[in-house]
Amino acid sequence: MKKIIVTGFEPFGKEDVNPSWQAVKNARVDEKFVSKLLLPVVFAEAFEVLKKEMDSCTPDYVIMFGQAGGRTDISLERIAVNFDDATIPDNKGNTPFGKIEEQSPYDGLFSSLDIYGIVKMLRDKKIPASISNSAGNYVCNNLFYRCASYIRQKSLSVKSGFIHVPYSAEQAAVKAGVPFMPIDLITRAVEEIICFHTGR
Repeated sequence: MKKIIVTGFEPFGKEDVNPSWQAVKNARVDEKFVSKLLLPVVFAEAFEVLKKEMDSCTPDYVIMFGQAGGRTDISLERIAVNFDDATIPDNKGNTPFGKIEEQSPYDGLFSSLDIYGIVKMLRDKKIPASISNSAGNYVCNNLFYRCASYIRQKSLSVKSGFIHVPYSAEQAAVKAGVPFMPIDLITRAVEEIICFHTGR
């Protein structure tokens, strides 16, 4: 059986919840094979928390989830770029600008998940999904890049990728005209993506 780490983020900005963690936390999965991990929205800390878990449980897959307000569907990110450009502070007030890894020869690193297969599977199950070519320049992209870089540096046989989810209905209720997705549907998407990789 494949071992999977699935991550979500804590709330950030002015939000009280983060649908990425709500969905991961609520996902009904076999936790003998799936490790759920809550990550801080802090540039210098998010990957360090993930790396400890990766070193501890030697996963086959690392599937990272985050919130992207304004998205209309489940967004499979194609690429992480080697650049931070924080337009809002992280949860410890940091606003980094510049390369994530100064000495890295890679300007970008691609998801190693089967993003086309995942999108097709979700659409077949009537869950809106698409491929995105920008994971942004905030903590989500930083985490995505650093995870992919670490796997490459250590020559690990781990597939990894990042997936953005829209605002939940709870969040959209206090905003004007923003796209959203019910948290039950986001949770179902997380469950289906995990099943896609475990075969269960």
